[in-house]
Amino acid sequence: MSDLDGIDLISANAVFDLFTKEAFQQVVNKTRGVPVYFTLNYCGSKLVSTRPDQLSSDFFVERYDGHMQRVQPFGAAMGAECCAIMLSILKQFYSDVNSGRSDWELSSGDSLTPHLLWFMEQALPDVLNEDEMIQFSTWKNEMIGSEEYLWKIRHQDFFAMTSDTFNKR
Repeated sequence: MSDLDGIDLISANAVFDLFTKEAFQQVVNKTRGVPVYFTLNYCGSKLVSTRPDQLSSDFFVERYDGHMQRVQPFGAAMGAECCAIMLSILKQFYSDVNSGRSDWELSSGDSLTPHLLWFMEQALPDVLNEDEMIQFSTWKNEMIGSEEYLWKIRHQDFFAMTSDTFNKR
């Protein structure tokens, strides 16, 4: 991506939470001068139950978010912190940065929910002990098919460009 002549827009979706801060900074440095549109950047999630006797999901969500930010051979991913970090970096490289929320609200009966829970379940053994995994399985099975949960997944979208972007065209 060294020659960006003729490129009008660069877009990426739902990926930067897996990047390190330094890797994202390199991407933005290489795309400098070309407008960027980065959507569905993960800012965290919360599961809300309508029943007070339901097992709290906060513990599992916190562990999942922590799993994303664990140190790996390439460094620690930004995880749920990516939105704040991305905004800061984009403002360093672009004069006009616009952002907005694009949150998802999924009921536990939503067809996407079991897939997201499966994805979460694959990551959690790295950060939960055996008893906690049993609790997670119990909680997951309670949630699937139940209309008593609402999963709020926070995302943020960014559109950034330089002030002279359209003067060059």
